[in-house]
Amino acid sequence: MQAKQNINIEKIIKNVTASLAIEGLKPSKDAVTINRQFLEGKISSKEAINKIKEKYIKVTVK
Repeated sequence: MQAKQNINIEKIIKNVTASLAIEGLKPSKDAVTINRQFLEGKISSKEAINKIKEKYIKVTVK
């Protein structure tokens, strides 16, 4: 069952990456990592959003 879940997570990540590519965008490695943590149930959606916001704020402040 775990292997099937991992395949589904990989499929979701690839689909999101492809959708972004159509718009000329590419997710950062950090965003993919955070997304994976959310999909694996390791963090909540609120935590994922906060982590991404924190990364963005750190980049724009520099």
